[in-house]
Amino acid sequence: MALAPVIDRMLGYHNDTTAQLAAEAGEADGFPRRSPGEHCASGRLSPVTEPHVLFHYTSLASWKEIAAAGQIRPTSLAAEHIDCAMPLLWLTDSTNPADTALSDPGRTQIRITVAPEGGIRYWRMWRHLVPNAGALEPWGEPDSWYVSPGTVAAEYWGEVIDRSTNKVLRPASAAAPQADEWGVLPDAQAVDRLGLLLANGYQRRIEEIATVDETAAGDLTFRSIQVQLQVAEMKRILNEATPEQRVRAAWRTLRSEADAVQGVVPE
Repeated sequence: MALAPVIDRMLGYHNDTTAQLAAEAGEADGFPRRSPGEHCASGRLSPVTEPHVLFHYTSLASWKEIAAAGQIRPTSLAAEHIDCAMPLLWLTDSTNPADTALSDPGRTQIRITVAPEGGIRYWRMWRHLVPNAGALEPWGEPDSWYVSPGTVAAEYWGEVIDRSTNKVLRPASAAAPQADEWGVLPDAQAVDRLGLLLANGYQRRIEEIATVDETAAGDLTFRSIQVQLQVAEMKRILNEATPEQRVRAAWRTLRSEADAVQGVVPE
């Protein structure tokens, strides 16, 4: 049985719903005639109505290295991503260091304020691509977590404080706001459209490679199902009283999956 119809039914789509969504998206044979961003983003840019800010907690020794380098580098291999070994940088939107799940107080002595940056992903969405996510979440507050596979340069830093003394190591004025990086808020219809495009796109890719590499096709099938779990997660986030920053970060995370897999969502 073709993958897309199976996933459609998993998500509650039916033939009439699929046809309607495709027509509204301006698609031909399930693929868009326009750039995905034109019909997947509801209202394009939405005004930011609350402060967007993240925090990276670290030790004093690590802060000295970070300050000298002018960037926070991803070094953690705790999360086992399904694609490959991927060092990550961990952040949180919580001012409570206990929410990070770091039990050693020395590792949360320094708090670096970080403005939103395009490569940062929301953990609640990202976790569906991390098989050992459940082992990482019993401690702390996972809903407050974010990750980045890339560095965060000094231009995105705000206030840096030593929590043991409350000494400001770097003033807040040092960072320029980057709220425009997360400038899009979706609605339910936008999520439905992107979910449909991803399902159809993955089906095409799987059919292309199945005749030459069954193992790769199986891996891609598994990944496509995990991405559709992200779609379902995005719907739950919209239906809950989720803070705006988390909604924006979740949508960027889901959109990044479409952008990351070449050919899944054609231009």
